[in-house]
Amino acid sequence: MFQAGLGLFALCGAAFPLTGRRAGNAMLPLPLFRRPAFCGATTVGLPLTIGFYGQLSVVTFSFSSFQQYRHYAVLWAGLALLPQTAMTGVASALGGRMTARTGPRTPMAPGLLVGAAGFPALLVAGRSTPYWYWCRP
Repeated sequence: MFQAGLGLFALCGAAFPLTGRRAGNAMLPLPLFRRPAFCGATTVGLPLTIGFYGQLSVVTFSFSSFQQYRHYAVLWAGLALLPQTAMTGVASALGGRMTARTGPRTPMAPGLLVGAAGFPALLVAGRSTPYWYWCRP
């Protein structure tokens, strides 16, 4: 299944510039890709977004194991996701304010470092991982 998704990604990636060139008013104009800042942000943003939404799925499935293996009530298993949801909202608001004041590079660097440290921490998480591990900064 992974190979099929990867193949579809490659096919769509190849079709993107071809369809963008034919469109009179493209949603994402291809000349943007000639700008180094845009290419750099896109190159960094793609794996970060894939990692974020991937971990969101993994963490959600792991918290569903709170019901199965730890016998949490549905309400408590749902509330266990609250710290992640709250931190995403807080980080988005603070990052937006900081970007407006300083430009995108200042909040981007620490955000990438936190993400780079946090995503690998999920590799050691399992069914028996204590809840505090999921919520630590």
